[in-house]
Amino acid sequence: MQAYVEELKEILKNEVLLYQTLLELGQKKKEIITQGKVKELDQITQVEQSLVLKIGKEEQTREKVVEMIRKEVSLRDDITVSELIYHLEEEDQQALEVERQNLLSILGSIKETNDLNKVLIQDSLEFIKFNLNLLTRTEETGSYSQNRGRNQATQRNNLFDIKI
Repeated sequence: MQAYVEELKEILKNEVLLYQTLLELGQKKKEIITQGKVKELDQITQVEQSLVLKIGKEEQTREKVVEMIRKEVSLRDDITVSELIYHLEEEDQQALEVERQNLLSILGSIKETNDLNKVLIQDSLEFIKFNLNLLTRTEETGSYSQNRGRNQATQRNNLFDIKI
């Protein structure tokens, strides 16, 4: 069982590193969003997607290892890592608790960064929509024409045929 516990420690360390990288990318995204660099945003999003796949694989491995430990300790099927920790030796408990706390802290930071990025993107989209509305707005101008003889309103054609 000790080999599984050591593997679990290693998996949690790897997850912390992967999530740390994801957090750093999220912070870079914040800068890129504010600068309006769409190509760079796309590149970071692609890197994030590959990281999420790696994290998913680590999660699957972690679940298998927790299952192996659970069977050896004879615990219920739906046990979490937090609960599992208390059924291990004190030294392992402390090491796993530190990694669990690191992981929770980073996940909290990622959530905050993602929430901010979401707001920034929404603001950017609202600004773009506002500008498009200004450009495509129908304006009335007064003019004389040969056929009309007096001042009548005419409409300027829209810049675009569709509204986003």
